Amino acid sequence: MDGGHIYLRRSILKNNYMDAILANILQTASSDLPDFYEKALVDLRFLIERHTQDRYDEDQINNYLLLFYDRSLISYRLQQDDLIYVKYFLFYMLFNAPDRADLTAKCIKVLFDRSSLEAIYAGIRYYMRKDDPTTCVLIC
Repeated sequence: MDGGHIYLRRSILKNNYMDAILANILQTASSDLPDFYEKALVDLRFLIERHTQDRYDEDQINNYLLLFYDRSLISYRLQQDDLIYVKYFLFYMLFNAPDRADLTAKCIKVLFDRSSLEAIYAGIRYYMRKDDPTTCVLIC
């Protein structure tokens, strides 16, 4: 990967657009080490899902504790403004980090953002003949 994700992270932090917890998750998701980026993307997906589906009640907390790799994130809540930066980050990763495209696509799917449909269609076209698992995640 090129240095674009590093520049993106620095510019976001420099302008105080997001807090250090989310910035750390995004930085880890852009790591070159599969063990790090896989766990970060799974945790990011569940953070997005909890936010978009308002799953913060006590019953849901116990369920998500079983799913998060970093259990300390159970008390973390994304803000609506965070989703804009997360969405841009995820689409950047989808098209620039094919080694984690299926995990990235799973994050994109739980955004439930109609404004992302054209980018999702572009992802389907891009991965149609390259990566069946990613294509399936984007379609389903």
